[in-house]
Amino acid sequence: MGSSCRVAAVTALLRACLCPLVLAGWAIASSAAPNAVRNAADFPGFNLGEKIHAAATSLPDGGTVDATSLTGAQSITADIFADIHVPITLLLGDTVIACTKVGPSWCIRIPKTGNVTIKGHGRGKTVLKLPPLGATQVRLIATADGTPNLEITGLDFDGNPENLDPLMQDHCIILYGVTNSTIHDNVFHDCNGDGILLHGDDAANANRNVKIYGNVGYGRFRQFITLIDAENVEVWKNRSTQSKGDCIHSEPYTKLQVVRNIDLHDNECAPTAGEANISFTSQVPGGNENYSGYHIHDNLLRGADQILVINSWRAQIDHNSVIDSRNRGDHFYGAISVGAKDSTIADNTVEWKDRAAAVGSGGGIYVWAANVRVAGNLVKRANAAGISLRSAPHAVVVGNTVDGVLPNSTGAAACFYIDGLGSGDNVWEGNRCEDTQAVPTTRNMIAGFNNDAGPTTDSENVSSNLAGERVAGTIRLVGKAER
Repeated sequence: MGSSCRVAAVTALLRACLCPLVLAGWAIASSAAPNAVRNAADFPGFNLGEKIHAAATSLPDGGTVDATSLTGAQSITADIFADIHVPITLLLGDTVIACTKVGPSWCIRIPKTGNVTIKGHGRGKTVLKLPPLGATQVRLIATADGTPNLEITGLDFDGNPENLDPLMQDHCIILYGVTNSTIHDNVFHDCNGDGILLHGDDAANANRNVKIYGNVGYGRFRQFITLIDAENVEVWKNRSTQSKGDCIHSEPYTKLQVVRNIDLHDNECAPTAGEANISFTSQVPGGNENYSGYHIHDNLLRGADQILVINSWRAQIDHNSVIDSRNRGDHFYGAISVGAKDSTIADNTVEWKDRAAAVGSGGGIYVWAANVRVAGNLVKRANAAGISLRSAPHAVVVGNTVDGVLPNSTGAAACFYIDGLGSGDNVWEGNRCEDTQAVPTTRNMIAGFNNDAGPTTDSENVSSNLAGERVAGTIRLVGKAER
């Protein structure tokens, strides 16, 4: 055999031996790519949680863990993301997962490195369920402090109605200082705590750039969605028919936490038994910049208590509908109550439609802060007062209509009420008062207006079909009620 033939033979032999090794090396390299997929059913483990963890561990550069073939009754008894620091997408199938206490107070913990997506098949299909816990606190999903880029979608969170201990706060999801994350299109019910809680200790680890949308809540909650430490958060198209707790609630418990720049819109709160407020407050009397910039608009509350914003600054509340409010004040507390200076309340509808505005229900719009504009609102069949200013200097009340006010337990009824506790320098213009069932009182409410404050200026405020003298005409308010 010539030398050239020998070289060719050796080359062919090397190719035959090395090509499989090269191909195998390519396969190994590709398995570490971020788009690699692992079937959790192919990995060892005594339960779903252990199999998911084993599959995720085999992805050193991240990828997808597909657990959709693991159906029926499953359980998680291991930390599925322990020592995982790469991007992971977890796909869950049609399963009911018994989620026991794995860490100090959680079942699933998202690591600080974040970049985790968890996707299920939706309501009644991919269920995370807590067992009866007694005096044991467990959160179904919790995050490490500062987790970025988290997405949770398509899960059914079942907090178990047997868990009733109010001290446990078994939140279904607690986010701790997360950034750039979304919680959407999930179902929450009977969470013995909050459905979704945005938590943090101070401004440095507030949740930022978070979107919460398309979620459904029913059953018992402490609150459905809670903002304790949050900035630049949008909450929309969530719907709750809960039987206990607020629909959307913000109440920082220290002065170090912040709630700023919140966009809250197109949510529906229709509780089966009252409560279900949309409420914002803080620990700072009168509020400050840390609790400011709320835009609450285009929401529907039906049979809920109220929209409440106090101890805050600069709230824009517009185009909301509060129907059949169950507000529990007997005097001048409103279905929309605002104690936030430099705010606007515009183009809202407050109406008692299918539920009588009886003794024990509150008024329409109630303001007790400076520099608030109340414009273009419609209040129908309120209790006690349509629009009230109490300690609300420099308010501007323009173009509102109050159509029907029923007396409260003392027989007082007024379309518009202005108290003497610092509500001077108000401007009233182009408001209309109709069908007030007022009775004479020591506060002179027979004409639909009661004014204890001054000076007050007005223009073209009209009343018609009033009880008492049933007079119609223009009412000018100059320090006292006049007709």
